[in-house]
Amino acid sequence: EVAVLNEASRLRLVKEAAAKHELHKVGLNWKDLYGVIHAETNWVARDGMGKNGVVSLGLAQLEPATAQAIGVTDPHDPRQAIEASAYLL
Repeated sequence: EVAVLNEASRLRLVKEAAAKHELHKVGLNWKDLYGVIHAETNWVARDGMGKNGVVSLGLAQLEPATAQAIGVTDPHDPRQAIEASAYLL
C-alpha cells in the first residue's frame, strides 16, 4: 500500500531533505523541492512511461536506473523519493 502524505508530513520531509542536502548552496530551498514533487505527481505516487519509452516510478518519478544508482530501494517510499529528489537537485 502506498503512503499518502498529509500537508504537514510533506512539509516536514521536504524541509528535512532540503537541509540535509544543503540545497541553499545551489540557490534552492525546500519550496523548490516541494514544487518538483508537486509538478511530477501532485503528491500521488504512481508509475508511468514517458514519451521516450522510459518507465518512471513513485512520488518523484525516478527512472529505475537512476533510483538504483543513487541507492533508492523503494521509489514508492515517500522519504526515499523526497531524499532522492533533493539529492538530484
